[in-house]
Amino acid sequence: MKVKHPGTTKAERRVLDEIGCGQSQPRMTPGLQDSMLRKGLIVITGYQTLGKDAFGAIKVPNFEMPIPIHMQWCNAMAAQHPEEE
Repeated sequence: MKVKHPGTTKAERRVLDEIGCGQSQPRMTPGLQDSMLRKGLIVITGYQTLGKDAFGAIKVPNFEMPIPIHMQWCNAMAAQHPEEE
């Protein structure tokens, strides 16, 4: 049975794969980030402060997949790599 990956483009699939493997700050362009947030594929869960400069704190967002997207991603990964019985 073919289980569909929640990402519809190669870039979306790469970002979701990074998040699914524990990376809370995946590499993505601002446009891709905006698109994925609008589609509900990812959510911002907080910010990490990297340091400070003359303008204040330098913060980057942390991302996660919403639970339904994460479940679909897990099912797609399991379908790609079935265990041998």
